[in-house]
Amino acid sequence: MFRIIGMIGALCLGFSYLPQIFKLLKSKSSRDVSNLFILFILFGSILLTSYSIYIEDIVFIVLNGTASTNAGIVLVLSVFYEKKQQGRD
Repeated sequence: MFRIIGMIGALCLGFSYLPQIFKLLKSKSSRDVSNLFILFILFGSILLTSYSIYIEDIVFIVLNGTASTNAGIVLVLSVFYEKKQQGRD
């Protein structure tokens, strides 16, 4: 039972980046996104994913795997729109 609760929590946290991703795609602006913050989250999530794989904990593999993927997407979109905006100035 607790594994199911953990998996639901992991998915909620892992996909918590989706509103930010959709906002970036809709606004095509990354003005309010801190790339340094996202970089720290990405780096931490990658390290925790590695550790989760090592200890073979599926809940944390899912959590940190989705968090890493989504943080990477936010960072790529943020840098893309930042460079695009600089090209217009």
